[in-house]
Amino acid sequence: MLTFKGALFFALVGIAFMIKNPLHKRGFLRAQGIITDYERGKKDGKEVFFARVKFPCKEEEILFTDDTPLRKKPTFGTIVDVLYDRKNPQHAEIEGNFSIIFPWIFILIAFIILIFNLKQYFIF
Repeated sequence: MLTFKGALFFALVGIAFMIKNPLHKRGFLRAQGIITDYERGKKDGKEVFFARVKFPCKEEEILFTDDTPLRKKPTFGTIVDVLYDRKNPQHAEIEGNFSIIFPWIFILIAFIILIFNLKQYFIF
């Protein structure tokens, strides 16, 4: 059975992943972008696609290639939510990518372990 030490471990791992990801480290801003193109690549011997997105930032437009591989070709003209680093707008991701959600999974696991352990102490 997982204990408070397990909850602490999962919380620390989640926080470490947040610190490692610059979007979490320095904070991020949101914008709406549009898919303008894609790049082809290979992953595990299968063809994948990486969306190229353009979004407005201050007085200029930023163009970046998202790092998340897609199995299907992205549709040109699709409007997507973008998260970008306020100090370096070129470092951006399409919102909803697993790297943004991933740290919170560990923190959620830690919270569930903590609730389960507290429940055992307070229920006779």
